[in-house]
Amino acid sequence: MELAGVSAAVDPNADVYKTPEEDGGQDMFLKLLVTQLQNQDPLDPMDNTEFVAQLAQFRQLEALTNVDNSMSDMSDSVAGMQNLNSANLIGKSVKLEGNGLYFAGDPVLFGYELPEGAAKVSIKVYNSSYQLVKETDLNGAGRGEYDYTWDGTDFNGTPLPQGPYTFSVQAVDAEGLPLEAIPHSIGMVTSVVLETDGVTVMAGGNATSMDKIREIY
Repeated sequence: MELAGVSAAVDPNADVYKTPEEDGGQDMFLKLLVTQLQNQDPLDPMDNTEFVAQLAQFRQLEALTNVDNSMSDMSDSVAGMQNLNSANLIGKSVKLEGNGLYFAGDPVLFGYELPEGAAKVSIKVYNSSYQLVKETDLNGAGRGEYDYTWDGTDFNGTPLPQGPYTFSVQAVDAEGLPLEAIPHSIGMVTSVVLETDGVTVMAGGNATSMDKIREIY
């Protein structure tokens, strides 16, 4: 930052892109202004118009700094309110992006969305070791969202151990060409953890962030 009548040596290796904190902000501006007044030529003092213009620049800098501080405080307040309000999700069912499941002994509800109609849909369930434990072929379906209930059994109808699972949805058209199928899980929120970097929601045995919630029932 440079004021009229005052020049400074510039380090060619210096980083010219600095934050307001690194650049000095208001303090640097005031120091330059005072230095300029102390070193001005008594026989050719600073023009009043120029001095007023520089004071106006300082006021603008101060105003921008205050606005930045206010916006930062407001953002922190809004984030705090959102964190507290997230506790209201406990006990409610939510639809989450992703293909995570948690089998706790009861049938598990999840689903998928088809952006366009499919001639055939196949649902595959995998255990925590990524081994295929169940596969179900479904009839064709039109565009829309669909729910599916897995009873927690394998290919032979034998109940599987409780724990985390994943699933995939594969859809094809009448010619057997693959189509997009967007998976989602459904579960009840059992707890909300407030962390420094956001909120973690436990729903249906899955830990997820607030931005992954697509729908609240």
